[in-house]
Amino acid sequence: MIASPYLGKLGDKIGNHKVLIGGLVAAAIIMVPMAWVQSPLELGLLRFLLGFTTGALMPSINTLINKNSPRDSLSSIFSYNQSSQSLGNVAGPLIGSSVSAAFGYPIVFYMTSLFLLGNLFFTHNMFKKHSK
Repeated sequence: MIASPYLGKLGDKIGNHKVLIGGLVAAAIIMVPMAWVQSPLELGLLRFLLGFTTGALMPSINTLINKNSPRDSLSSIFSYNQSSQSLGNVAGPLIGSSVSAAFGYPIVFYMTSLFLLGNLFFTHNMFKKHSK
């Protein structure tokens, strides 16, 4: 709620793909210290900072979908996006709890950071490919 309006305006100014890339970098970086927290307060503060990255990701993703999708299938694409987000909201905690039970909590944060970095490289390569 705090970051989204500002980051949305920043996306209009410098490009949503740059804000998306920045949000993915920040999220991957913030995830790593979460593996080392010693108190709920530390985790809460890092989660608060992670919320700012979500404020960067969501408006940028929605804008890029709107800009890069064919008009006649835009509703379907937004439906797939929303369904995927809902699936992630269910599957993420289930997978995360299974990983933490098997390997410990720190591994969950490291793996999430690796997934974010993978998404960063995939996203960067897609924009590089489409900008040529």
